[in-house]
Amino acid sequence: MVRLIVVGIVMLGVVALRGPAHAAPADEARALFEEYWAASLEADPFAATYAGVSDYNDRVPGVAPEDHARRMERSRGFLDRLDALDRDALDDADRLNVDLLTFILKHDLALGAFDRWRAPFLSDSGFHTSFAHTVSSTSFRTEKDYEDYLQRLRALPGYLDQHVENMRRGLADGFTQPREIMENILPTFDAQVKDNAAAHPYFTPFNAMPDGLSSRRRSALRREALAVLGEDVIPAFARLAAFMREEYAPAARESIGADGLPDGEAYYVIVVDPDDTNT
Repeated sequence: MVRLIVVGIVMLGVVALRGPAHAAPADEARALFEEYWAASLEADPFAATYAGVSDYNDRVPGVAPEDHARRMERSRGFLDRLDALDRDALDDADRLNVDLLTFILKHDLALGAFDRWRAPFLSDSGFHTSFAHTVSSTSFRTEKDYEDYLQRLRALPGYLDQHVENMRRGLADGFTQPREIMENILPTFDAQVKDNAAAHPYFTPFNAMPDGLSSRRRSALRREALAVLGEDVIPAFARLAAFMREEYAPAARESIGADGLPDGEAYYVIVVDPDDTNT
């Protein structure tokens, strides 16, 4: 998510520095940049919310293997289109955007070959904590904002369960995070499980609701939120926490360095030296 936002800021900033409209190659490049940005936000609704784009506030990212494969195929398409641009016909700002996006796409494709979605967390954060940042970035001013949020909450268990399936595949393939980090990361999974739905951080938006909503509607929305959290979201987090403690942690790899993964030496080169993706 952070990388996506940075890319957007840099690319939009460079575009803003350009002068008047240019020839067709520049228009083609500009259209490609905008299409890439829009497609990236649609593919990652959490990042869209974080960037202030509310179009996808009722959705969660698709994280099934086929979703990742589809994104890689889209990246290849964007890269092919970038390669076909006439760089000599572009000004310095456009060429900089082309170089930036080319680097990002090559790096994404190089890393994508290793199916990193099989181990979707680090020593201090991961897929299970990203939604908290999304909630804090969500606007709660209208009834639709709350309805979208409820829809997103309803979709969250499927998002979590799919990550469990992805990690099970990682366990089978030997592609896991180190066992060494599990002691510190496990509490962040446990923290998402609450006995009282009203005490869950994801209920916070319903504690102070806009005056523009009638008291009757506010009460109805709160009841819906308590039901979704208590019956669906919290049980999904409980399943996830149990999986992490009972299945994942005991079977996580003993090696610490990424070179201990399958094809780890090649993976390590890509992570440590992104420029290698250009060779």
